[in-house]
Amino acid sequence: MASSNLRHSRDNCDWQMTSSPFLGKLATKPMESGQAAQYAKVHQLLGQGNFVVIYSHVKQGGDDWAFFDLFRLKGGKIVEHWDLQERIGPQETWSNSGKF
Repeated sequence: MASSNLRHSRDNCDWQMTSSPFLGKLATKPMESGQAAQYAKVHQLLGQGNFVVIYSHVKQGGDDWAFFDLFRLKGGKIVEHWDLQERIGPQETWSNSGKF
């Protein structure tokens, strides 16, 4: 990450860089509760120009979440980040095939 990156996330938290199969290094993100969010599965990773979007299944505590992360890159580093998170309810509450 660039040292002067812009974060547009709701909690404006810092990313902890750890080894991961996507974007080289990116796996845990502390949430408002203080617990780290663990990326369980990346469902989509798309890039065009200097933007990359990742749609992932994330576990935090005992909860499942759908994360949408959008990054703007410059010089090979993340310079801007936006994210959306939505808790995934029990399967019997789904009105379609779920988040993924």
